[in-house]
Amino acid sequence: MKTDTRQKKIFGIVPNVFWLGLVSFFNDASNEMVKSVMPVFLTVTLGVSPAFVGFLDGFADAVASVLRIFSGWWSDKIGKRKRITVFGYGLSVLTRWFLVVVSSFWHVFFLRVVDRVGKGVRESPRDALMTESVSPQELGRSFGFQRALDALGGVVGPILAVIILPLVSGNYRTLFLIASIIGLLVLASFIFVKDVKKPV
Repeated sequence: MKTDTRQKKIFGIVPNVFWLGLVSFFNDASNEMVKSVMPVFLTVTLGVSPAFVGFLDGFADAVASVLRIFSGWWSDKIGKRKRITVFGYGLSVLTRWFLVVVSSFWHVFFLRVVDRVGKGVRESPRDALMTESVSPQELGRSFGFQRALDALGGVVGPILAVIILPLVSGNYRTLFLIASIIGLLVLASFIFVKDVKKPV
């Protein structure tokens, strides 16, 4: 597939890749704010045993792994990478809002599974969209940029949680609300992402 090498780049990065990098950064920062305190929230606030916490993470990640296969196939079939990617990220962002009002382990279990469904749905079409947005000579740099911002978000998220939690008097639900607001930046960044037409 031929990509438009004349498109104006942002800091040397193709626009689609730049904005998808920001999507990954904001999503991981928001997600890790929640994930870093979730074991304590589950065990201390909701009274869940550590064994159930481990089961929750393992089951949810297994769901995400299976869905990657089907989401990639479906995005190939319909040729709409962005739509599926936005849907996947949207699911994950939505679950963080509901965490503010959960009252039992099973609520968290359901939301965590839905969050991982979002992850499984979005990853394959997102990577395909990035691949179709750049020339073969830019693939390494583009994926390196996106992965770097993804990892940076994973570092920033727990740091924000450590800083914010004392400021909100240890109220985990308030922390989840702030993480949810940051998650809105994920969807806002998609405004600038464009689908790439597939060759006939």
